[in-house]
Amino acid sequence: MSLPVLQIIPLWGYRGYLAGDTSIAKRSLVQAPTAARARTNAAGLLVSDPTYYLTEFQDNFDPRYNQVNTFGRMDPIMNYQGTGRKISFGLEVHDPTVGETMHKVMKKLMYPVYEQTRTITNALTIQRPPLVMVHFGNLIRDPVTKSHLLCALEAYQMTPTTGFTPLDSPMVRFGVGKEKITQFQKYSFRFDLVPMHSRALGFAGDSNPVWVGGEDL
Repeated sequence: MSLPVLQIIPLWGYRGYLAGDTSIAKRSLVQAPTAARARTNAAGLLVSDPTYYLTEFQDNFDPRYNQVNTFGRMDPIMNYQGTGRKISFGLEVHDPTVGETMHKVMKKLMYPVYEQTRTITNALTIQRPPLVMVHFGNLIRDPVTKSHLLCALEAYQMTPTTGFTPLDSPMVRFGVGKEKITQFQKYSFRFDLVPMHSRALGFAGDSNPVWVGGEDL
């Protein structure tokens, strides 16, 4: 059984996100045909490879407190500040073409969007941070709309498999002008995401609090 389709699209690939509309623009995703397992354009990544595997998945919640110790009190005063969330997951891809495509796209999505300037070319002003909208089946999605979840890309890592046997050693092929191109046979990816939910998470009410953060958290 294959894993669900992984979609990672930069925030600027969405239609009208400044006005609160997070629907996907038509140019944002390339619908991959059966033969193509990883496709991309300038706006993001869609991976539907049937031979990629989920190697790890962590959904961590971290309540933050400001701990204050006072004279004569054995227990500290715990002032609640907020609850953070971090999602980490790893993938392994056995198709070299799919692995190359994923890495080529992801390393670009780690950088921001700059404002264009015609006067000083090396003085760049950040216009948009590298925020992304992520959807990965029922594992990563907005708990209210069940669509893409807004996340900050905290870290991304690609680790190819290397060795000395024909099964894991990199392959070298010749490109245009006899340029030597190294191609790995297997790729391991790790993603660290910090969700930024569209609705406040928690309970509402005094006598009988009700959860208001969506049922699919």
